[in-house]
Amino acid sequence: VLLEDRFGNLITNIPRRLVDLVGSGGRSVRVRLGAAFIDGLVDTFGDVEPGRALAYVGSGDQLEIAVNGGRASELLRWQVDTPVRVEPSG
Repeated sequence: VLLEDRFGNLITNIPRRLVDLVGSGGRSVRVRLGAAFIDGLVDTFGDVEPGRALAYVGSGDQLEIAVNGGRASELLRWQVDTPVRVEPSG
């Protein structure tokens, strides 16, 4: 995780091209931190229930982690320098 924005969203250094490579061939991706993970990417926050964590590629073309209606930094206890992995799901 590179930085936390003013909304508590966590911006990683993982570029869209890497996320696309991991998800190539129609595979879903999983964003992982230790035993915690987020399955799949979403296009909008409305794709998940309020209070639920989500992963998406933001306007800066980097993987971002957020919580619909909350702060990812607080709910997930992830912070700057937390390692994040993107891997095929399933």
